[in-house]
Amino acid sequence: AGLAINPSENSLELVPGWNLVAYYPSTALAPVTALTSISTYLLEVKSATQSYVPGGGGNTLTQMESGQGYWIKVSSACTLTYPGSAR
Repeated sequence: AGLAINPSENSLELVPGWNLVAYYPSTALAPVTALTSISTYLLEVKSATQSYVPGGGGNTLTQMESGQGYWIKVSSACTLTYPGSAR
């Protein structure tokens, strides 16, 4: 298991286009909540089987879960900081 990461203190630098990122928070959050810090640049999020497009219909990714990786597509370089703290 290892030490818990405080998500609000461990930001991830994203580049334009697709970025593969780990989901640090210990609790599941909706993509709109988990990705608030990059909402201006967010174009799409994909897991292995689900997707989320801001403002789009038919989103199948409704929760981002601890220990999972996600492909996040952004329009510009930005910094992802998840909300919350380690639990």
